[in-house]
Amino acid sequence: MAEQIPFSIAESLLTKLASFVSQEISLVYGFTKDLRRLESTLSSINAILLDAEKKQEESHAVKVWIKRLKEVVYDADDLLDDIATEGLRRKVEIQGRMVRKVCDFFSSSNQIAFRFKMGHRIKDIRERIDEVAKEMSSLGFISRKELDVDMPVKNSWRETDSFVEGSEMIGRDGDKEKIIESLLCLENEESVSVVAIVGFGGLGKTALAQLVFNDNNVIKHFDPKMWVCVSEEFDVKILVKNILKSVGKKDLDDLGLDQLQSNLREKIEGKRYLLVLDDVWNENIDKWNNLKKYLSIGARGSKILVSTRSKRVALAMGADFSHDLAVLTEGQSLFLFKKLAFKEGQEISNSKLKIGEEIVRKCKGVPLAIKTLGSMMRSISSESEWLSVLKNDVWKLLEGKSDIGPVLKLSYDHLPNYLRQCFAYCAMFPKDYSFGKEMLIELWMAQGYVHSWSQSGNKSLEEIGDEYFKELLFRSFFQKEGYDYKMHDLIHDLAQSIAGNRCIVANDNSKDVADEIQHMYFEALPSEEYLRKLEEKGLRSLNFSDGLGISSDGIISNFKSLRAFCIRSWYIIELTDSIGKLKHLRYLQMSAVYKIKSLPNSICSLYNLQTLILMDCWALKELPRDLRKLVCLRHLDIAYCESLECIVPIPKYSSSFSSASTTTFFPSLKLLELSNCPNLKGWWRTWKDAEPLPQFACLSQLIIVNCPNLTLMPTFPSLEKELWLCNANIRPLDQTLNVKMMEATASALPSTSSSPSSVAAPLSKLKSLVLEGIENVASLPGEWMRNLTSIEYLQISRCPNLASLPEEMCQITTLQELNIDHCPHLSERCGHHEAADWSNIAHIPNIVIDGRDIQKEGCYLLEEEGSSSSTG
Repeated sequence: MAEQIPFSIAESLLTKLASFVSQEISLVYGFTKDLRRLESTLSSINAILLDAEKKQEESHAVKVWIKRLKEVVYDADDLLDDIATEGLRRKVEIQGRMVRKVCDFFSSSNQIAFRFKMGHRIKDIRERIDEVAKEMSSLGFISRKELDVDMPVKNSWRETDSFVEGSEMIGRDGDKEKIIESLLCLENEESVSVVAIVGFGGLGKTALAQLVFNDNNVIKHFDPKMWVCVSEEFDVKILVKNILKSVGKKDLDDLGLDQLQSNLREKIEGKRYLLVLDDVWNENIDKWNNLKKYLSIGARGSKILVSTRSKRVALAMGADFSHDLAVLTEGQSLFLFKKLAFKEGQEISNSKLKIGEEIVRKCKGVPLAIKTLGSMMRSISSESEWLSVLKNDVWKLLEGKSDIGPVLKLSYDHLPNYLRQCFAYCAMFPKDYSFGKEMLIELWMAQGYVHSWSQSGNKSLEEIGDEYFKELLFRSFFQKEGYDYKMHDLIHDLAQSIAGNRCIVANDNSKDVADEIQHMYFEALPSEEYLRKLEEKGLRSLNFSDGLGISSDGIISNFKSLRAFCIRSWYIIELTDSIGKLKHLRYLQMSAVYKIKSLPNSICSLYNLQTLILMDCWALKELPRDLRKLVCLRHLDIAYCESLECIVPIPKYSSSFSSASTTTFFPSLKLLELSNCPNLKGWWRTWKDAEPLPQFACLSQLIIVNCPNLTLMPTFPSLEKELWLCNANIRPLDQTLNVKMMEATASALPSTSSSPSSVAAPLSKLKSLVLEGIENVASLPGEWMRNLTSIEYLQISRCPNLASLPEEMCQITTLQELNIDHCPHLSERCGHHEAADWSNIAHIPNIVIDGRDIQKEGCYLLEEEGSSSSTG
């Protein structure tokens, strides 16, 4: 097993070291020389990492050297993070108007003790790095550079979005027809029969099953339709539970098998159902019969569609029809490859086309191999590089075998360095795990894998991470599934082989605790004894699966290096102050922690926290009062917290929001989501009317859904990306849009020359506005519309009392689409050229009213009125 190279962490270390040295931070006075030396040595090591990655395949000594390097690099990352965190803590305390107390602290022995401790650690790290560098010189490395090592690749994925998904199923029309024919056949007398799709990995069995599952004839024929991914563990209780989840059943985790059986009977008894069991490995007939007895109660004609790599599985399940999925023909293979490897309309040289044909032949008709390599070749321009792929030694490993793992590894080898750790990190998730794009990007950010580059301009880390994600999607390492994404199980195998023991999925306590383990996902509840074994391993990610967790957070606080912590648990009654010890934490998600009524104030000392997600915390009534100390927080998401009445109990600094305190109010927050909190009334429990509301300094996206009583919150005049209000109160929007007016009338709001609102009108940068289910709004004031000088998308839905659109709408020249839905007054006033408000919106290129495109279909309301009057 090859050692994963810590490209991203090495780059991150160099950035931090350069910052420390250039800024001459007081916390490292006296150690600048050591830091400069550390920076120089690490730069030399960083230059040979590409060569080291290549040579480790042939040299055990190189592999051992890489392992030693990783140990010291991650320890160095913790050290520099400790120093930066302490500096951030002191800055926050000063801004918290505790100057006298802080000055006393700074002059005390605490600062000396901290510097003394850091000095010893810096010296230790420097000596260890020097030893690694000394050994490096004896291994004969050479400096290797790639064109794309130091900067992200160009966004080649943008040019292929329109056909990538559709190209997956080339050449499978006949297979689809045969499967559907066997599913719709009613000749079998049994209540339920089995149809199997058989073929080795990468042929597209799952994609074919999805195509069949979503076919209109299949949809009409079966009800209900259920989909479960089985994979290697065939546990009857888990399978029944997942079958029920696929038809929308919830709260199943505490139910026994008898109760689950009763629930299943309610759903399928006497009904003609379709159940897809995807990726089945079980060849044990007894296990299958144990499951089948629960499924034999459907109506005649019910079918179970199985996808598997083994004919033995199909035999064990007694399949009535087994379809062997063949490889693609040479013509189909070449067609798929060309669609992915070349741009539409691109002129292709004969020599490059011949190389491509040879590569396709070596893929042996396996769609996943063709798709992965085709996507990779699109980003390779020179003919010589194409030739090097064709002549790669990896093809020798495929002779006489159906395993395409080496081909996928070849695609990984052509990834730019900054994407490699991002991809390998995904090995932490179980097979068939669905993940959201936003979540994965934030986890990458928490680990330090996403970097700003000189070529990135003003792009945020989230935007850069989005480009990383799309590049991996384009290269077929991810595949889209609904709103989420997955990895093919062979791609997951590749990620696991690269990550090795650094990423572990554990479904019991039997997994060995490897020294190099860093990222852990628990599918089953671990024992406290097992967790204690992990304490000294430098764990950086800890993720508990749905319905699992721990009874106390005391043990978790011992994971000092933790960057990401996701817990979904019934068992925790309260969080103790010990969570505040996780000072490196960047990502914290707490879901289904039903009994917690409050969070400890020590959470507010997690100064590095970037993402805080609180979901299904039903008993939670408020958050800590010092929440605003989370100065690095970029994403706050609070959902389904039904008892929550306010975000923080009282405003910490309500006496006067000076310019300083206003601009430091959550200075990093970019995304705020508040949803399904029916009792949430305000950001604070109370607020003096005379006091000006603070402003979010850089909030870009605000989503408020099903929080009808929320009327008091900070204003958001700098919002750029999106404002979405659904079943929400309009007052926060009104207060924000009036910020400029209040300043102009010399209200109580103090002068804020540095505040964005003093430079531009509130919401003048906003691109998208959605107003949905706002029943108490009768009109949109014209002064609001005058502010929206950058708006591109406006949606107004389910606002029955909204009577008209203001004439100021015609001044918004940036608006590209207006969508009106279930607003009877607006539909009448905007639906045709002679309507009362048509002149206000006629300039908008795309107008959709009640699902109909007005520009394409004509003024349908006028036509309908005319036809109805003529028939009358």
